[in-house]
Amino acid sequence: MTDDRQEKAFLDAITASEELDSVTRLVFADWLEERGRDGEAQEQRRRATARWVEAHLYMKDLASRAGTHAPDYSNACAKLRKHRKEHGDDNPDSDTWREWTGERDVTVEDLINGGIEFMEEGQGYWSGFTQQGDEWLRDEWGRTIDPETFWEHWRAYTGREDRPDGEESPFSCSC
Repeated sequence: MTDDRQEKAFLDAITASEELDSVTRLVFADWLEERGRDGEAQEQRRRATARWVEAHLYMKDLASRAGTHAPDYSNACAKLRKHRKEHGDDNPDSDTWREWTGERDVTVEDLINGGIEFMEEGQGYWSGFTQQGDEWLRDEWGRTIDPETFWEHWRAYTGREDRPDGEESPFSCSC
């Protein structure tokens, strides 16, 4: 089996386990190290730890509770203005709205990237949530989403040690 095919087999096995197969990650890390890919091996070992697995499960649960995300919200607003002119109403069907916004379920990656954006921009702004996802994350911050727990899991997941100033939510309205 070629290296490319072996690597794909490792990655497929990890994906099939929903990122939770620590044994495969550790074998993959050894395989990467044997090929001089020490940085990638180190990352796989970090992701094989109980701390990373716990953080992944926390983020996965939070994403499933968050609702939907609309990465192309500004484009959808322009299409809605056009729809109003052409049809005289503000209510395109939900499939049309999802298509315009690129709306999809919030993912773990969205939450991680929201934290990264917050750390790098230094403000509570994460663009692109639909009203449901935005309001839920913003309203639950400090209630059912403990800020300290979120950031602890975010750091474990990313391997970063950034710490926010205060408890401001990275998931606030972009208006």
